[in-house]
Amino acid sequence: MTAHEDKNIYAGHTSAQRKTTAADLQNGSLGKSHEICKRSAKNTSKKQLVAGADIMPNTSEKTRAGLVRVIRAPRGVIVENLEKTDMAVYRRFLRWQRLRGVQTMLPDQRVAKCYRVRVLPNVKVMKVPTMAKSFYGGLCVCGGVWACPVCAAKITERRRAELEGANDNGLSKFMVTWTLQHKRGDLLSDLLDDLAAGLRDVKNSRQYKNLIGDLQIVGTVTGLETTVSNVNGWHPHKHGLSFSKLPQSQIHAAEIRAELSRVFVSAMHKRGRYVHEMIGVNVQASAEIKSEYLAKFGEDDQRGKWTLAAELTKSPVKTGKDADHFHPLELVDMYQSGNIYAGRMFKEYAVTMKGRKQLFYSRGLRDVLGLDVELSDQEIAEREDQSAVMFAQLEPHHWTVIMQKEKRGQLLEVASTGNYNAFVTYMRALGCDDFGKG
Repeated sequence: MTAHEDKNIYAGHTSAQRKTTAADLQNGSLGKSHEICKRSAKNTSKKQLVAGADIMPNTSEKTRAGLVRVIRAPRGVIVENLEKTDMAVYRRFLRWQRLRGVQTMLPDQRVAKCYRVRVLPNVKVMKVPTMAKSFYGGLCVCGGVWACPVCAAKITERRRAELEGANDNGLSKFMVTWTLQHKRGDLLSDLLDDLAAGLRDVKNSRQYKNLIGDLQIVGTVTGLETTVSNVNGWHPHKHGLSFSKLPQSQIHAAEIRAELSRVFVSAMHKRGRYVHEMIGVNVQASAEIKSEYLAKFGEDDQRGKWTLAAELTKSPVKTGKDADHFHPLELVDMYQSGNIYAGRMFKEYAVTMKGRKQLFYSRGLRDVLGLDVELSDQEIAEREDQSAVMFAQLEPHHWTVIMQKEKRGQLLEVASTGNYNAFVTYMRALGCDDFGKG
């Protein structure tokens, strides 16, 4: 990168934004990464994908038969010390870095085309005039909430804002978390299928229906989440946020947990799965939830709090809670650092989760909460800010250069400054000498 390019990357940004310099964030795109691989043969079976036979190491490191958290950051940058504005920039770059890794691992999946393949003759760089925000137009968008880090961030944020903005009309709330015993070596698909079947049995039971009636439940919104650890393997679980007409003082978490646990333990036992009566079901009333989730996940940097809505909707983009618990997108970081085992785990996750719904509202609940007709993940991912204007237009050969140099994230940061001269300088520094001369 040229000195002139370094100078202009944050033109128009605040001093806080400049502390994480362009050179730090751009050299190597958050550290070493591999080139986008050519597409493998079509019609690859799910079994082959899960087996990970075509994953190749991207560095000289030896394969590690385990998971170790990797912080993808440029040399000299300490992520924990970044200020709020710089952390936001870092996270945006990290999404693009991860997308590159995912596209390498899953060349035959829809995500491989996401923000890579043109659907219009030219690529549009759009800019929101009132915000330091830019995005691409004219590109394929996969709409994947599980495997795509870029689409997942947009989809989950939209769903979080929607749920947080819902009008609960003074209804009481409590959250139920359901999980089952799991061990390393269990297939994620088997665990998910058994968990879903067990919950169907629970909700069809007389005890559950009586409880729902007694608690005057008007509806539940359920979120699916999956984590993974070295010791116990995949850990799928569901969070259900229920809305009740009863006063909050009459919502007794311990009593609800005891009743639900008896039914759930029995249902899972019939399906050959073990559930501990004290662990398989966790219930928290509204007043207790905030402190629990703040302690579990820490405060959210964007809003200063981790809300119920965030817990339900943001699971695909969270970070693991300790040194041996990971959220799936962290596996991409490990793979890009040479951990082939992590790559195989991520491929199993991506193929298994494909097509599964991350958030589900029970019938009629959206009407109760005053929410509009629900949009699909694809519709949310494709939706553009209507206030945005076209900042620049890239011809096919320009986009080829951006892809070859893997500068999708960096280019948007330059555009976000609103400084068109800096944008032209940056494009020419990348080798697009004819850009801006037409």
